[in-house]
Amino acid sequence: MSGRSAVTVGSPNSIGRSPRLMLKPRRRSPNTRQARRRKRSPRGKPAAPTDCAFSISRSGQLPGLGAKGSVPNWVGAYRLTLFKGRQPTEGLPGRVAQCTFTKIKSISDRFGGPLKPPTDKFDSSGTGIIFADGGTQVSYGYVRDIARSRVGDQVLLCLVSIPQNCPPGDDRGRFYSGTNVRTKGSWILPDSQHMCGGA
Repeated sequence: MSGRSAVTVGSPNSIGRSPRLMLKPRRRSPNTRQARRRKRSPRGKPAAPTDCAFSISRSGQLPGLGAKGSVPNWVGAYRLTLFKGRQPTEGLPGRVAQCTFTKIKSISDRFGGPLKPPTDKFDSSGTGIIFADGGTQVSYGYVRDIARSRVGDQVLLCLVSIPQNCPPGDDRGRFYSGTNVRTKGSWILPDSQHMCGGA
């Protein structure tokens, strides 16, 4: 044998010489690592309460006009906790994630009649609610958490979304989240039976 020492496959000296073991881990450039660090939130810095409230509002997903509109029971209590100590908006919220406290003026079906559970799957009497500050919400479905509410109950009302590309003067289709302070029931519904530009 030549002067080169023999190497047995699998011995400590062979590590790194096997073609399958010679692959080196890909190294990220310093610039890439710095960019990733900049994208991360600073440790120990809590998110702004308005951002959290908005995220929770969105977590319920925006329902269609025929949907029930209610969200999980824990969401209402969580919204109220996040908003505690914060200054509410005067009048109806005008920007997404703004909130105000208002009171329920009336509860009915969407035609103004008494709110009752649907008699069958084709019943689209729906749900309607009017607030003391002039805000309204409506659904083609029966919203249980609104049915459990009472006239005079205080509600935390937050603007969740504003429709885009609407005709001038037609601002229908804004979605609001409502949370009853007494029952902690919560829902997300639009302010009209039709979106802007509709019937």
